[in-house]
Amino acid sequence: MSQQIGIVGCSAEGAALCYRTLCLEGEQFWGRYGHPEISMHTHSFADYMEAIERQDWCGVGELMLASANKLKEAGSDFLICPDNTIHQALPFIQSKLPLPWLHIAEVVAEEAAQRRIHEEEAAAQTTARRAAAQARAVENERRRLEADRAALEAAQKRLRAEEESAARATDRATLRSERASVGAATGDARRRARALWLTRHRLGIAAAAVVFVVMTLVGFIATRSVPPAPGTSPPTLKIDRELRIPQGQPR
Repeated sequence: MSQQIGIVGCSAEGAALCYRTLCLEGEQFWGRYGHPEISMHTHSFADYMEAIERQDWCGVGELMLASANKLKEAGSDFLICPDNTIHQALPFIQSKLPLPWLHIAEVVAEEAAQRRIHEEEAAAQTTARRAAAQARAVENERRRLEADRAALEAAQKRLRAEEESAARATDRATLRSERASVGAATGDARRRARALWLTRHRLGIAAAAVVFVVMTLVGFIATRSVPPAPGTSPPTLKIDRELRIPQGQPR
């Protein structure tokens, strides 16, 4: 249940504005057309002005105290005053007030402090959110760098594997080339050995022919120079015309 508000009025403009504001702002708490119970009492504005012009703040205070007592009798739970000037008289009646009085300066200062606290809290929350966002950004960047590093390591491993494969292929090509060179050299050596064997074979045949001719001449000369013994026939030279050629050739 809402409390009843007592308005200690001074000027008509201030009292009317305060009442209207309470009714309009009440809708957000009590719904459409809703507002709390409100009581208001005002002395004649002329009474206040006479005391103010005399600088009689005690007299101003007595007018305020009289309104406070009447508002208590009307059922108000606390008091407010929508006038800055007459608040200067409040200290003279502070101890005599029958109800709590919401001092306009104190309420404004408290609200400002609350708003400042809320603003500071909002700023702190904003800073915390920014810090969290920065932390997430740093974490994402760290993960991206780790992924890049992993990709780089994989690329390096792949490159090393390709280099090793290329080196093995080069070694195999070199080995095949060396084998081909050795094979070619072996073939050349075999051909030279065969040519040498053929040369030696031909020389052997030629030497055998020379020996044959020499022996034939020697035998012929011998038969011509020695006379045959009586009763014997002249010796004949039997020539083996078969020339034996050694068999077998080098591979």
